[in-house]
Amino acid sequence: EFNRDARYASMTSRTENIAAIYRELAALLLTRSTAQWLALFIAADIPAMPMHSLDSLVDDAHLLATGFFTHADHPSEGRLREMAYPSTWSASQPQASRHAPRLGEHSVEVLREIGYTDERIAALVEAGVTAGPIEAGAVPAGPIEAGAVPAGPIEAGAVPAGPIEAGAVPAGPA
Repeated sequence: EFNRDARYASMTSRTENIAAIYRELAALLLTRSTAQWLALFIAADIPAMPMHSLDSLVDDAHLLATGFFTHADHPSEGRLREMAYPSTWSASQPQASRHAPRLGEHSVEVLREIGYTDERIAALVEAGVTAGPIEAGAVPAGPIEAGAVPAGPIEAGAVPAGPIEAGAVPAGPA
């Protein structure tokens, strides 16, 4: 039926009628199950895979066969599933050099690198502008409030006395 429709006779006409093609295909795809369509596509040598949910994706046969997912042990979060690197190298396969950081895990070292003094960093931690060092296994006492991100320039040496407006950015090192 599609091959006799003038709207789909050429690449130009198919492009001009793409919305109609999608509507017709959507209706057609509802006439069989995913498994039935996949069997037909495989028999016709048409690459296809099912639309996955997050739960079903981790059990996809192709992704399992290709080693798409790996596991890593995180010091505070336990065993995590991660995506592998998308390429294979003969001699120098890339790999993660460290675990994903926890909120605030590197705040102190980053602030030191850009010139903040230990006193200024301590004041920012005390004011709740940033988190301080996190001990292995420590869990933050509660959620980070929306107002914890500075909303505008903070003068060097100033320590906010109350909530900080959303969107503020510290002016720089003290």
